[in-house]
Formats: sequence, structure tokens, C-alpha cells
Amino acid sequence: FLENLNLFYSNGLFKEMMRETVLFSLSVGFVAAVTAMRKKEHQKSCVKNAVSVVSGLGLIPHPEGGFFLETHRSGCEPMTTMGQTGYDCPPVSLVEEQGPSRSVRRPDGSALRNSLTSIYWMPTSSSPRLWLAVNLSDHVHYYHGGEPFDYILVEDGVLRRVTLGPDFSSGQRMQVAVKGGTWKAGLLRQGASDYCLIGEAVAPGFDFHDFSWISHNEVKKLGVSLAKVLLPYVKELAEGVAENIDGINEFYSDNDLQEKRKKNRL
Repeated sequence: FLENLNLFYSNGLFKEMMRETVLFSLSVGFVAAVTAMRKKEHQKSCVKNAVSVVSGLGLIPHPEGGFFLETHRSGCEPMTTMGQTGYDCPPVSLVEEQGPSRSVRRPDGSALRNSLTSIYWMPTSSSPRLWLAVNLSDHVHYYHGGEPFDYILVEDGVLRRVTLGPDFSSGQRMQVAVKGGTWKAGLLRQGASDYCLIGEAVAPGFDFHDFSWISHNEVKKLGVSLAKVLLPYVKELAEGVAENIDGINEFYSDNDLQEKRKKNRL
């Protein structure tokens, strides 16, 4: 046995096996080091600070909580119509939905809306809630970065939850579509980042006249079990006020109140 063992160690096979083992160990270590370095670089490159996002994108406080910026309004310059339909835009950029639901909401009785609008919306750890509200238009929400965001949706009295985020293995979605007329609220998950940056496309385009807060009386009509979930998201209960259209227009003004909201939400 000893003679065979000495023969094994003395021939080239053992040396070749040792060389391959060393090379394999080095390659594994190198790959691990590169992976760790890339992960660290990626973490550095990711914006994890809501203040930086607000500054970089020029976001302002939003009536529904968090921050926003209108990035597109069909036929119009974004932000210039203050969340309402731009009738000075080219007619081709306007659409009209059949039925009285939209026309009765505007003082001018018009059912015309910009065909599409899009915004950035960003809840923060200091302003993590999306207050419970309803809009006549369809919405599609897109995950752009930060922590996941948990939506609470109520359609025809049925509640469902869906999470906007990048973790597919846990059931999160990169896009969340919400049908017009659905009650919607939500909450930012707490984590390493203090925000979630969301893209939001609306069609027909957003008009605050098509939007309304859900009151605590409306919530209570759904029954005790749903009310228990939804009441923490009723704006009038949490903040003592749910702005009307004039109050919402004020959010587009550069004033001391907006500056105070900004500080409170960061």
C-alpha cells in the first residue's frame, strides 16, 4: 500500500490534480470578489435618499401624500394646467367618454379630457400613505426604484391587495393596473430606502374633477371588516381636511405652506 501511495504522489497525476484544485479555488474566490464589488458599486449608484430624488426630479408635495411631478399631458405643457384638462391644447389631443359621469363633474359641463397624462409619484417614510380616493380613469403604476409599495384596492365592494416592487419571487409586480372607479389606497414598506418612486399613467388624462376622496361614512357602509382596513387611509380622519378643487389647486403654488409640507414629508 505504501509503495502504491508513494508512486501516486511521485507521478504527474497528483501534481495535475493539485494544480486544477488550486486554479478552481482561485477562480471561485475571484468570482465571489467581483460579485461583491459589483454589488457594492450598484448599492452606491442607487439613490436611497428621498431628498436626492425630490431635488433631482423637481418633485413637489402631492395632495394624495408624498411628492409628484406631471411629466406628460397630451397636447399640453406638463404642470401648466394644474391637474385639470387643458382645453387650449390641440383638439386632437382630447378624448370624450360617452355618458354623463364626467360632464356633470366640471362646472363647464365638458366631458372632454386630455387623452393621456403621466406623473412621477413618490411616497416617503415620513409621508408613506396614499390616502383613500377614487378616480374615473384607468391608472397604470410602474415601479422605478426604492422600497415596495402595497396597494389596497376595492372594486364592487371586494378588497384586494397587490404590491408594486421588484421581487417577483414573492409575488410583487413591476406594473399595477387599476380600473377607473376603483377605490385606491396604499402604504410604503419600510426598508433601506426611504421612498418608492412610481410612474403613473392615466387615461383618459387626469382631471381633479374626476377625482374624489372617500369619506369615513362611505367606508362604514362597506361593513366592519372592510372599515377596519380602510379607515386608517381616510384623509379627513387622519389630517382633519380633505381638500376640494380650490384647495388642491393651491398645491401648485410656490408658497410657505408647500415648503412646510416638503419639510414634513422628507
